[in-house]
Amino acid sequence: MRCIGSGDQLRCERNTGRKKLMRLFVVLLVIGQALLAKDLVDYISQMDDASGQFLLETIDDGDVLSTSSGSFSLKKPNFLYWQQTLPVERLIVGDGHWLWIDDPALNQTQKRVYDTEMTQIPLLSWLVDSKKLEDQYVIRKEDHHTHLVFYLTHRLGPDDDSIVITISDGNYHIIQSDHIGIDTHLMLTFDQPTRQYEFGFIPPLGRDVIVQQ
Repeated sequence: MRCIGSGDQLRCERNTGRKKLMRLFVVLLVIGQALLAKDLVDYISQMDDASGQFLLETIDDGDVLSTSSGSFSLKKPNFLYWQQTLPVERLIVGDGHWLWIDDPALNQTQKRVYDTEMTQIPLLSWLVDSKKLEDQYVIRKEDHHTHLVFYLTHRLGPDDDSIVITISDGNYHIIQSDHIGIDTHLMLTFDQPTRQYEFGFIPPLGRDVIVQQ
């Protein structure tokens, strides 16, 4: 507090400098977080096509219980080809309207509504719509000169729900860890040519087709 004058003319004012400084700090913090989010959104939004390998690991207390792997292609706005080769074959195809899940071991194909199912696959969901990153995650960036690392923590989820994205020489390595002990590893190469025929699917002759609206 600062006082001016004396006696009846004494007038005191509160020192607002600290409050202004705090407000400025908060504003700068918000702007900084927005810029980090924009950096990552810009990186992802530049992608029209993506192709690469994926590795899915189920981890319990640090022990890897199971793994599956394969390759995939993705084309905006809503085409997906996801082929699991190990430990068993499984194919997921998004043709823009439907999501087809073909399981040769069960001689069964599931036909599901694409938009509904994609919301259940967060990594693929925000690869298609990168704006969701800003809405769903707090983002922290580290620049290691040879590569960038983005750390994402979910705004509403448990503390141990997180995503780490490493970008190096145009290659993306994405690790998503959730609260039930499942780590999803994705290795991506963006803007590689995709083949449009991959995104069409006709159930093999003799398959049982289950339609889920």
